[in-house]
Amino acid sequence: MKLNEFAKSLTSKNHFIKASFGGFQGSGKTRTAFEFIVGAYKQMNLDKPVLILDNEKGSRFLIPSFNKNKIEAIAKETTSLKDVQEAFKFLQSGEISFLFIDFLTKIYYRYIRDYREANRKKFMTLQDWGKILPLWSEEFSEKFVQTEGNIVFTGRGGFEYEKEEDTKDENGNVTEKGSFVKSGFKMKIAGETPYETDLNVWMSSDDIYKDGKPVKEIYAYILKDRSDSINGKIFTFPTFKHFKPIINFIQGLPIGEVAEETTGNFIPTDKEYYERQLQKKLRLKKSRQYLN
Repeated sequence: MKLNEFAKSLTSKNHFIKASFGGFQGSGKTRTAFEFIVGAYKQMNLDKPVLILDNEKGSRFLIPSFNKNKIEAIAKETTSLKDVQEAFKFLQSGEISFLFIDFLTKIYYRYIRDYREANRKKFMTLQDWGKILPLWSEEFSEKFVQTEGNIVFTGRGGFEYEKEEDTKDENGNVTEKGSFVKSGFKMKIAGETPYETDLNVWMSSDDIYKDGKPVKEIYAYILKDRSDSINGKIFTFPTFKHFKPIINFIQGLPIGEVAEETTGNFIPTDKEYYERQLQKKLRLKKSRQYLN
């Protein structure tokens, strides 16, 4: 195979964006995600419906805004991963312009619950997590990455914990066990899922007082931006204009043919494995006969 057949010039297959918005309750993640979708939809001149997979029954509050912006929106209330996979197919085929999953956290929790029920588990062990996390990666993450289209999902926030060091005496004996303390925050979902996106935003809110009156402020922290246009920035009361640079970047990418993965299965089947073992035994037997 020649090099120009193996690889192509560095281009983009298409112009699309994948983004995630995480945060605690009341942080404005759904509203900000909606603002992002509307702005990107208009700037990218899209014309197919926006499909919303809703498990918070909150999409009804977006009806006036979608109508105002003259964007067709269709919705399905679900917590099923199978429905997410079907939605990926609709997006890949071009039947919809945008997929909005609100919240992905509940779909992940349902996936865990189904696993527990199928395996009659009351509690998840380390062995169970060792099985379910690779399965989630295969059933969601890989399909998410492979789908070529605009996807936005939201996720509930949770705290990360670290264990403090144990207090020991001069002989090395533990006199007081270290407690678990909050060390950070993350989206309540499997491992690196939020970072599979091109844009990862963490939403936060603060209740403050101005002029003797309570005021709520909303913040967007850019945890990841593959274009590096707004990476690491913090926006107060974020709107689409704050995220526009990453859409500008994507629209400026050249579109062309992308070299695909070389096909071929190098993993031996059970039959091939046993045939190899048989041939190995025959060769060993002949060698022994020759030596004798």
